[in-house]
Amino acid sequence: MNSIKNPVGQFDQTDQSDPLLDPLSEPISTNAEHFSGIVTLNPYYVWYQCSSGNVTSMTYSIEETSDSSPDTPNFGTKLLTTRNTTSDFKPNGGFVVYGLDQQEQKEFLDYVLEKSFSRTWNGTISCNLPVESCKIGPVTPSSKPQIFCISTRNPNYSTNNKLFISIDFTSLTSKGTSVQSSQMTLVIVSLMVFYYLTIFSF
Repeated sequence: MNSIKNPVGQFDQTDQSDPLLDPLSEPISTNAEHFSGIVTLNPYYVWYQCSSGNVTSMTYSIEETSDSSPDTPNFGTKLLTTRNTTSDFKPNGGFVVYGLDQQEQKEFLDYVLEKSFSRTWNGTISCNLPVESCKIGPVTPSSKPQIFCISTRNPNYSTNNKLFISIDFTSLTSKGTSVQSSQMTLVIVSLMVFYYLTIFSF
C-alpha cells in the first residue's frame, strides 16, 4: 500500500486485482482520501474541499465545535460570498452544507458570488437548511463516478461558525490497458516458447 500524507489529508491507494490469478482481468485501484480539520467561518463565508479523483463513495461529518485550537492550516478553500441565501430560515445560527459534483460546485459559487441566479444540488447528500451538525454517508453520490466537493457556508449576519470537518472520498479507477497488454504479451510468449520446445524435442 502506498500512502501520501499532508497536514490535512491522507491518500491511500491499494491494488484490488491479482494478475497471477486472472491474467485477463483489468487491474483496479481503490483511491481513498481523508480530510479533517477545524475551520472558522465568518458571516457569509464559504469553505469547500473537492476530491482529487472520481468518487464512487463518500462520507462526511461537519459539526459546530467549542475547540479552542486554531484553524487547520492549508485545509480546503475559504472565500467571502456576497449573496445571503438562507438566513431567512434561521437568521443567526447554524450552517448549511452541500455535496456537489463539479458542475454543481461551479453553479453554487457563481450563485453565492452573484454571478448567476440559479443553482442545483442533491438534497440527499446535503443539509441545505441551517443545522448545528450534518452527517452524511457512506453514500454513492452519483451513478457516474466523478469529482465531488463538500461546500459549507455560514449564512448568518453576525455569528461566526467554528466547525470540525471530516471528509472521506473513495473511488475505483482502472490502471489502464498497459498492464493488461503486458500480461497478454507474457502469456503469448510463454505459449510460443512451449510450442517450439515441443517441436524440437522430437
